[in-house]
Amino acid sequence: MSFHAQGLTFREVEEDDLQLLRQWRNDPAMSAGWSDPRSVQTMDRQNEWYMRLSLYNQAFMAMDIAQTVGMLRFRLDYEHNEARLTGTDVVPQLHGKGYGRRILR
Repeated sequence: MSFHAQGLTFREVEEDDLQLLRQWRNDPAMSAGWSDPRSVQTMDRQNEWYMRLSLYNQAFMAMDIAQTVGMLRFRLDYEHNEARLTGTDVVPQLHGKGYGRRILR
């Protein structure tokens, strides 16, 4: 599944993204503002996170043309018709270029 908003394309996280996501998780510049900035030491731990994605726990890569600019994570509660933002990330080299704002809109 994918969708478009604010000139960005959002696509579901795929298994091929896991190495990049692990690099982000281990980059202090990327994880500085996270509520749980612990690193992901192994690909097994990254795979565990990936396996927990579901209809209720979703993650989407944010793309500007063919460049990955960040990620959007949220949880859905279908019973109460609610969604809860669980996190956003912007590639450190792209900070200050408006991508965080575009991801959140």
